[in-house]
Parts: sequence; structure tokens; C-alpha cells
Amino acid sequence: GGSSESGAPQGAAPDAPSGLRGEVLPADNRVNMAGMNPRLLAALERASGLYGRPLYLTSAVRSAQEQKDMYDEWKRLYDAQPADRRSERVISPRYGVLYKPGQYDSEHTRGNAVDMNDTVAAELDRMGILTTAKLKRPYADRDPVHVELMERGGVLEEGRDRKSTRLNSSH
Repeated sequence: GGSSESGAPQGAAPDAPSGLRGEVLPADNRVNMAGMNPRLLAALERASGLYGRPLYLTSAVRSAQEQKDMYDEWKRLYDAQPADRRSERVISPRYGVLYKPGQYDSEHTRGNAVDMNDTVAAELDRMGILTTAKLKRPYADRDPVHVELMERGGVLEEGRDRKSTRLNSSH
């Protein structure tokens, strides 16, 4: 994808050569990748190539109803825990390991976020692969499986002023 290369601020790490493009696969048949932001998929493929192995997604695009159902399941299991030992990490028969999701809305419902194994996500973060691929774990402390683009609305968060200036001066 050509759009992923044009938005990098000067001095940023170069994109991985196309030969390093990796694989991004659903962990099982419940993971919906249809409707995923193509820039997110390209960034995940770049991260996989740098990592040298496929990335298996445990969740990707969700409908608003799926998001609500997931939150309701999390809330039911969270509330069922003894009050003095509650954890935001619950085990769901339907979803597996589940961290507190958004109740009605999420970057998942817009196709801008994925979940993956928390150990893999932390390793990609620690190795600097997420940053190089323009990805981030904004809730690493309370939702360590969640990964999304560094950008919002097409503007890189780290280079917002620089990119906005460049966009305004190009026409």
C-alpha cells in the first residue's frame, strides 16, 4: 500500500522492505477481519514481517452489538468475582481471556483496532516493532491485548503539527 509510506514524518524509521511483509491471520473462525482499516492491516503485516512470524488476531472488527455483548459478558463475570479480589482480566467461556472492553463503542467497531496474545503484543512493543510499524498499545496497563494505529483521522499523533502543516502547504 502506497499510502502507508507517504505519511511518515521526516527522520522516522523506514518502512520494512516489501520482502519482509508478514502474515496477519485470524486465531479462529470467530475473528472478523472484513471491514478492517486497510492501513491497520498493512501496519500489522509490516509488524509481522519485522517480527519474522505470523501475527494471530484474537479479535478484530466488531459490530456495535458484538461490542455490547462482549461488554455484558465481561461485566457479568467481573461482578461474579469476590469483591476483595476483583480483576479486570476475566475468563469467558465465549471469548476466552477478556479485559474490560468499551461498553458501546470501540476502535474495533470502526475497524481501527485488533486484539492479539498479550505476550506477543508486549514483545512487539518492547522490541520497538509496534512503533516502527506505526502501531501502539494505548491501554497496555489495563488492556494489554489491544493494538491500534498511531494515527487518528489520518493524522499521525506523533507528527500531527508537522503533517498538518505539510498537508496545508501542498495545495
